[in-house]
Amino acid sequence: MREYDVLVIGAGPGGSGAAKSAAENGLKTLCIDKKLVIGSPVECGEAVGMSLPKEFNIKIAPEAVNLKHDGTVFWANQNIKIDNYSEIWKSMSVNRHILDKTFAHEAVKSGAKLIVSAEFVDAKIEGNRVISVDIRHMNKKLKVKPKIVIAADGLNSKMAELLGRRKFKSIEIGKVAGYEMTNMKLAEPKKIQMFFEDMCGMGYGYIIPKSKTTANVGLGSLGIKETPWDVFDEFLEDHPIISPQVKDASIIEVKTGFAPISGPLSENVIGNTIFVGDAAGQNLSHVGEGAIPSQICGRLAGLISAQAIKNNKIEIINNYQKTIKETLGPLFNHCDKIREKIIETWTSEEIPAEKRYLIGTILVSEIVPPELGEFFENLIGLDEQTIITEVSKFLNKEKIKAKIMKN
Repeated sequence: MREYDVLVIGAGPGGSGAAKSAAENGLKTLCIDKKLVIGSPVECGEAVGMSLPKEFNIKIAPEAVNLKHDGTVFWANQNIKIDNYSEIWKSMSVNRHILDKTFAHEAVKSGAKLIVSAEFVDAKIEGNRVISVDIRHMNKKLKVKPKIVIAADGLNSKMAELLGRRKFKSIEIGKVAGYEMTNMKLAEPKKIQMFFEDMCGMGYGYIIPKSKTTANVGLGSLGIKETPWDVFDEFLEDHPIISPQVKDASIIEVKTGFAPISGPLSENVIGNTIFVGDAAGQNLSHVGEGAIPSQICGRLAGLISAQAIKNNKIEIINNYQKTIKETLGPLFNHCDKIREKIIETWTSEEIPAEKRYLIGTILVSEIVPPELGEFFENLIGLDEQTIITEVSKFLNKEKIKAKIMKN
């Protein structure tokens, strides 16, 4: 049986961040991933905001960046456009095949041992503590005895199941149907486009440019029962804004998957196990962006593991949740408030359907904060043009770098 200070299960951004941090703080660290290739398949739109990497000193390798975006355009009901060019909506399109590998390389350079095609099979658990872990690697069986486990094993975390932590509810799971398409005629080659309307249901469509003629095009749902694949082809063929951009394009990759949109779960430490990334719901829940938040949370998990091992007090890892709250807590709470207000708006039978999507778009675009409940209540009773006028006044008053207009 091989002994390690830390076993990290999963080598996505969260797991690699944890392995890097644990190893560079002197811990004997093993990171395993069941995939044959780190970063494959891609299951998201591959957009990363500019602000978090800068704030937390997360270096994005230049070779992983396809294109930098000047802002984001939001479409409500196909006829109202919000152009947000403030700093929070500037982003970059990344290649997750490359980005995830560079994060894994950083972990290995820091001293972690990485094994791919290594599946976590089972664990011996006494009380709520993991004593040993069984791993299957290339038809061989390995047994590992870790002092601490960092479970970055995704939405359907096997470790969470074995430890009896609750599963994500269906309403807490976002679903994505997407393609990478080339030979496109992009209307906004330097901006992300997002679409909110009846055709998208409780979710949004997106076009995320990767070059002048290539983009990730997709449809994401915020925890609804039906799959976005049910309407995706219709969305591409019949949408008056999207169809002209994709009509001559070809699909070069399918990008589909699931992500938690619950916000961070409160039970992210059980015994000697820390949960990280999608396994912990650590993403921006109103849009599902998780690569960089997961990397940050993973690094914090590795750091607190080092404190626990060096002080010979495993219970120190119980401070993990507090550490997350002190660092990313305000951002996570802000995103959760937006998502909750959006769901409340979209499911209200008292608000006409078209107005639901318009108000939802105003919320997602963050041009008006969700805390201004009275402001949103007043919008409900206004006609479309008056809503545009009132929001424009607010933008001018608060000096927000965004515009709202009728197309």
